[in-house]
Amino acid sequence: MAASYYGLPRTTLDVDFIVQLSNEQLDPFLDKLAGFGLEVDRTRIKRRLRAGYNIVTLRDKASQNRVDFIIQTTGKIHRRPGRALGLKSFYQSPEALILAKLRMIKATHPPERSFKDRDDIRQILANIKISRRKLFRLAEEQHTGAFLKEILELS
Repeated sequence: MAASYYGLPRTTLDVDFIVQLSNEQLDPFLDKLAGFGLEVDRTRIKRRLRAGYNIVTLRDKASQNRVDFIIQTTGKIHRRPGRALGLKSFYQSPEALILAKLRMIKATHPPERSFKDRDDIRQILANIKISRRKLFRLAEEQHTGAFLKEILELS
């Protein structure tokens, strides 16, 4: 939803949440998600988190909808207030959202599957004033600068 908030609104079958959890909070959190009818593969999730991949995608057992949880274990979650469907909501900053999408692009194989994320980045950059120099510096720090450069060249 954040990509639609900052960029071009589009239909989506997933919603993304940023959650801050300690290692001790992970199992109770996964229990709650399973109780809500989401498919929870604990072994896969924990293996991915140990490998440093902090995005967990879960499918709803009753529909084709998905939910992505971006799990943050340290630091402060930076967020901006907004509204979604008339409800008070919070969103990542556009810079943080772009950086997260660049990390997703880097982790997506084959690369063709990252088209939606690349397009989201283009739309955000077209609609929101962002320091591209700062964004590129942050992307370089996260080893995703080459992806950002490619997207900027095609914009």
